Amino acid sequence: MLWISVFIVFIVIILGWFGIVFYQRRVSLRIDSLDQEKKKLLDPSIDEEFVKLKQSSPSGESLVDLNHWQQVYERVKNRQLVDLETFFFKAEDANNKFQFVQGRQRVAELEKKLKDSKKDIAEIKQALFKIQDVQDLDKKLIDGINNELTDVKRSILSKGYAYGPAQDILENRLSKIDEAYDSAQQVYLGGDYSKAKALFETITHELADLKNDMKEISILFEQVNKTFPGQLKEIRATYEKMKASGYKFIDDDFDNKILTLQNLVDQTKELLTQAAIDDIRANCEHISKEIDKLYTILEREYKSHRKVKNTKDDLYQFIIHAGRQNRTLSENIYQASNTFVLKNNEEKQAADFELQIENIRLDYNRDMQKVTDKEAVLSVINRDFELWRKQLTEIEQRQIEIVDEVSKKYDKLEEFKKDLLDYDSAFKVIARYVEKENLPGVLEDYREFYLVVSKELKKMKSLITSSKIDIDEIENVSSLLKEDLITLSDQTNEMVKNSRLTEILIQNAIQYQETNPSVTQSINKAKEIYANQFDYGQAVNVLAKELELIKPGSFQEIAANYNESDEIKIQL
Repeated sequence: MLWISVFIVFIVIILGWFGIVFYQRRVSLRIDSLDQEKKKLLDPSIDEEFVKLKQSSPSGESLVDLNHWQQVYERVKNRQLVDLETFFFKAEDANNKFQFVQGRQRVAELEKKLKDSKKDIAEIKQALFKIQDVQDLDKKLIDGINNELTDVKRSILSKGYAYGPAQDILENRLSKIDEAYDSAQQVYLGGDYSKAKALFETITHELADLKNDMKEISILFEQVNKTFPGQLKEIRATYEKMKASGYKFIDDDFDNKILTLQNLVDQTKELLTQAAIDDIRANCEHISKEIDKLYTILEREYKSHRKVKNTKDDLYQFIIHAGRQNRTLSENIYQASNTFVLKNNEEKQAADFELQIENIRLDYNRDMQKVTDKEAVLSVINRDFELWRKQLTEIEQRQIEIVDEVSKKYDKLEEFKKDLLDYDSAFKVIARYVEKENLPGVLEDYREFYLVVSKELKKMKSLITSSKIDIDEIENVSSLLKEDLITLSDQTNEMVKNSRLTEILIQNAIQYQETNPSVTQSINKAKEIYANQFDYGQAVNVLAKELELIKPGSFQEIAANYNESDEIKIQL
């Protein structure tokens, strides 16, 4: 057993040794990997970029910026990277001596220092890129601004007339921008690229603002110099021509309005000497809106003249037609009122229409007199025409509806007369059918319902022949009578059927009297119900129950063979 224990201890020692060697090898590989990363930090292109930027002779902020980053780079290269060598030595020494805890700490410190150095190198590269980008961007800005300045100068010199009194101010602004451009160029040539870039960007914005103002001023000057004066002249000439032709205007104040707008145009021209664009723009918008209003007034009166001329005769005929139609309507209503009960104030509606049409006729005549005397504002006349046409159209539509409603009363009356004949015929058929059966009597409920239908029939006859016919009431009675006749017909068929079935069942039951003593009792009971109580349905039930006890299914067979061909079948 001892040798087994010794063997196990030996195996454990061997495995432990291999574990230590494996971990030491793993740490060593990590240190080698970090060393490769450190070597990559020494990028020769960084030194070359500093030399290149120094050769461009920077000054001012650009020089200060470049010197700062060169100092940072020298610190990283000559101090941080040298210090890294010490950390590499300590980490390797601890690992070689199997001081794993201390070695792990040294490797962690080495990773942090290397990470910081990599971050510093990245920031240095980014800063150098920005410095170079500023120099390149300044060159593009200089060329672009120079071209823009040339274009603006050419525009002001060749098209100065388009800016009117604002030309001098625009030239002064351009001159100041030109001076600022020269100053910025000197700063750039002096090597202060950062400051030059800021100056060029300011010049770019100012130049863009100048170009926008030039464009807007040319449009505004065109309005106050040509467009507005031409429009006001055209409005005045049109107004005077229309006045001479007899046109009238609501609150006629054209002369003062034109004079006020002309003065505002002159004031706006003065503002151009100051290039007060916001004020000029506001004035131009106001002038444009007011001119549009004057054009609208002239156009409205001109179009109204044509509309009044083209529609006055048609409107007059429409008024005459509406009056004639209303007289016809009144006659129809009067005649209908002698026959029917009218419930929708038809007579009052016709009287109201007559008054409304007469008022329109009087107002129309007054308007046309104003037109003849050349005292009418035609847009007002046309507005009256449109209102009256709308009112007359509504009156005509309502007249048609009333005529249709009255006419339908005559049609309905004829329909109800025909229905009454049908109802009377059906009622007589039912009565004859019951009489022909020669029944011993009928149930009280049936008798009462029969009388109700009879009274409804008489009431409908009375309503149709009355001196004042109420169509709505007749319609209600007719609808109820029709339903009740159908119900009475069904009840009559059922009563007659049960009466006949009672007789048939008695004949069938007699054959079972000798073998079934209870049959005689059932027959006698059924006869008593049949002859004295007149409840034929109950009599059928008594016999059917007895026969089913004797011969199941016999009643269904008898009922199925019952002949219904002669039952009442009314069509209403």
